[in-house]
This record gives sequence, structure tokens and C-alpha cells, in this order.
Amino acid sequence: MAAIAGVFWPKTLVAASDINKLRLAAINGGGTVIARAAS
Repeated sequence: MAAIAGVFWPKTLVAASDINKLRLAAINGGGTVIARAAS
């Protein structure tokens, strides 16, 4: 389902992916992970 959504709404899927990465980094308390994701 996610692959199909990526075809029609790639920008939405990328935004959701970035949000999930930031959320994971916050949960893990990984400041370096957030810095890498931002760069």
C-alpha cells in the first residue's frame, strides 16, 4: 500500500518519512541523528 501511495503522493510520503525519522530520533534521544538528518 505504501508503495502505491508513493507513486501518487511522493512528496507526502517523503514528508511522512522525515517526520518518522525525527520522531525516532527524539525517542532515542539521538541528537547526532537529528543533526545528520538535517544535513
